[in-house]
Amino acid sequence: MGTGLGLLATPLLLARFGWRGAFLCWGLLALAAVVVWLFVNDGEEGHTPGKIDIRSGIRSPAVWTLGLSHLGTFGLGNAMAAWISVYLALQYNLPLALAAMLGSLALLSGMFFRPLGGILIARRVISPIPLLRFGTIMSCAGVGLLAIPVRLPLLAVVGLALLGIGATIPYTSVFNEAARLRGVGKGVSQALVSIISIPTVIVGPPLIGFFYQRTSNFTLAFGSVMIFGFIAITASFLAGPAVKRERME
Repeated sequence: MGTGLGLLATPLLLARFGWRGAFLCWGLLALAAVVVWLFVNDGEEGHTPGKIDIRSGIRSPAVWTLGLSHLGTFGLGNAMAAWISVYLALQYNLPLALAAMLGSLALLSGMFFRPLGGILIARRVISPIPLLRFGTIMSCAGVGLLAIPVRLPLLAVVGLALLGIGATIPYTSVFNEAARLRGVGKGVSQALVSIISIPTVIVGPPLIGFFYQRTSNFTLAFGSVMIFGFIAITASFLAGPAVKRERME
């Protein structure tokens, strides 16, 4: 929600306050949120600390396959988020504010599809690992459609929809499965999964920028980050056996 609103509102703030003013507005809002949370009582009862074994997490094939799957869903979605507005503005000659508004719709969809994934799993409509596989395939396919060098609005809409859904709907699959591993503590497994997914967020946006600067088109730029999608798809198909094996152990 924050990412989508940021993408939507920043061009409007830019026109009124300039870049520094736009960042200052978001910074002040973030500080206000921090102050609010200081006074929130979560009501959590005290618990007995468990054993923290980071080595077990690093050696866990299940942690790695789940993390690499997350690399191509959550990670890929965040990497693409940095370029969606620019892509729409340059590829379809849209005003920046309109491009940001359209791009934010795909990101705001995560507000609905992330909890939807949890609901589907809770009601046993689909199992976590198959949902994770669908998510990795959809994310990669969405980026692939956006990389096609054709100015077809329908293609962009479908690509953004696949990316928005695929990057968010398997979130519950990843972290629930990580928390249920027997040989690794919940906190360690979930933290490592998050860390493993970070390279896409760090490397993806500058990689897209590098290739766009060299080629002046998004085909190679977006195609270059599809490697993270292919890694995630492969990992998602390996995650099922890895998770099952560690639970049995």
